[in-house]
Amino acid sequence: MVAVGEIAKIMEEVSRITTAIASAIEEQEAVTEEIASSVSRAADGTTALSRTVDDVAGAIRTTRTTAQGFAGASEELSSQAISLANEIRSFVEDLRNQATRAA
Repeated sequence: MVAVGEIAKIMEEVSRITTAIASAIEEQEAVTEEIASSVSRAADGTTALSRTVDDVAGAIRTTRTTAQGFAGASEELSSQAISLANEIRSFVEDLRNQATRAA
């Protein structure tokens, strides 16, 4: 009967070990699910960041194009201002010449 008692003790020990292993597996499963959830959230964040970077790049392109348009318009306006200044100078000179001749 001693052997039967020993076997019972061994079976109880195996049962405790099996229960501990099952508990560890459940904990590991919960941790694995949390890791998977974190990875998914990180992937979502990366996707959102990528979209934001694309939006910013598009805004930069638009700003560059607009700035180039303003630069061209500014050059044209500068050229027109120079032409107008020359015409005014010529007009004033003509008036002075006419005033000098009339006097």
